[in-house]
Amino acid sequence: MQQVRLIYFFRVVRLLILIVILSYFLGTIWYIITEHTSYTKDDFTFYSQNEMYDKTSTEKLIIVVYFIFTTLSTVGFGDFIPLSEIERVITTVILLVGVASFSYIMSQFIDILMSLQTVTADNEDSENLSKWFGLLAHFNSNKPLPKKMTKQFEQYFEYYWQNDKNYAN
Repeated sequence: MQQVRLIYFFRVVRLLILIVILSYFLGTIWYIITEHTSYTKDDFTFYSQNEMYDKTSTEKLIIVVYFIFTTLSTVGFGDFIPLSEIERVITTVILLVGVASFSYIMSQFIDILMSLQTVTADNEDSENLSKWFGLLAHFNSNKPLPKKMTKQFEQYFEYYWQNDKNYAN
């Protein structure tokens, strides 16, 4: 069971890495476009706000990736905003990409949770069946049930668990 949980943990980590890579990629595109649209310090763009024009390229990139991450997650704190028309167009595209990508990521995360729940439920059913066999052996003067009978019970419950129409997955 620990191996299964570890696999699902790595699937979640993979989704988090996807978010970081997407934020970095879109942030870099945003950085390149805004660098080419602001020609002087007096240009009214994203960089002229809060004296962004005087920052180093690394500091600008970190701030832009932060801006993209808050935009992709549709949080948008408002501390950095697009000010020119081209930046507003780019932000609109990024918001559309953000909604689509986060919807995909959330659906994958929900899929991970549902499949983990199914695996856990199947494992619990098997454990409960083993406990039931132990209880039957206890009432049978501590003698285990015959192998053939145990196999028949296991086959019945396997069939029942797979074909139970009332069980919601």
